[in-house]
Amino acid sequence: MGEPRRHRTTQATSKRLAGTKASPASALEISTAVTDELGKAFKPERIVFVSALPKTRSAKIVRRAVRARVLGQDPGDLSSLENPEALTEITPFEA
Repeated sequence: MGEPRRHRTTQATSKRLAGTKASPASALEISTAVTDELGKAFKPERIVFVSALPKTRSAKIVRRAVRARVLGQDPGDLSSLENPEALTEITPFEA
């Protein structure tokens, strides 16, 4: 039985700036920047643009909820989220 994390794919979830639209060019720009800074092993297979990321009242991004949503799992307790509706834009990843 191999390491379960070993063959995971990467996804980047990026917040769009106000007044901008997601485009293949901006996805390529993010992908290139990640590859240049971290290496080909970290190149995202999929990039999702959203209008907002789920945050707590103290403005911390709730990565646990984003990860659960992407994996199609139950995100658990979301009572501390300031904007739970932000999770609806994040679609589950299908390999």
